[in-house]
Amino acid sequence: MLEALKTKTEVDVVQLAKTWKGYDVDEQPVYADVAANLRIRLSTAAGPVNLPGVQLCYVISRSDSLLVSRYALQSIGIDMNHLLEQVAQHQSHEDGDDVGEPDEDEDIAFGVATRLQGGEQDLDQLDEDATVSQLEKAFETLKITDVGKHVKTHKLKGIVMQALAKGVWRAQFRGTDEAANVPAMDIKLKADAQPHRCKAHKS
Repeated sequence: MLEALKTKTEVDVVQLAKTWKGYDVDEQPVYADVAANLRIRLSTAAGPVNLPGVQLCYVISRSDSLLVSRYALQSIGIDMNHLLEQVAQHQSHEDGDDVGEPDEDEDIAFGVATRLQGGEQDLDQLDEDATVSQLEKAFETLKITDVGKHVKTHKLKGIVMQALAKGVWRAQFRGTDEAANVPAMDIKLKADAQPHRCKAHKS
């Protein structure tokens, strides 16, 4: 895994100052000396879910595995501690047997994915309201009205709403959105630039 990542020039590989040690589900120790900043897509029962931005992942030594942090999952509203509590409750029986039903883990996974996608209609309405509001503000700022042959606000609004229907505008991040097909932003300080520090502003 590490050698494959090093061949990708667009992947930012970070050498850890100290070897990270953890344990897998079988209580076997796992180690990581390197981390990588990657875009993560999770496969769920309800479809793929993209984590926002770039996430730091630990590269497990001598393995093809990556370890995603709990903070990365929390960025899309997944709380692993809470999910484990749910699993424990499902598997708990009055006789003390901790063996759950065969499909209970799939039920938990599907519940997570469904919760991620369940609010799509509300988000669609939120996007539409925000788009219409911003369009009206733009017309007002530029003093554009329906009066006159050269300004066709209804046609412009139609174009904007078509873009909305294709998912161009977003009022709120959605974990189910495809990753943007654009290169990563690279910001560098010019050689002759003079950095300036300003005082903190009081809010």
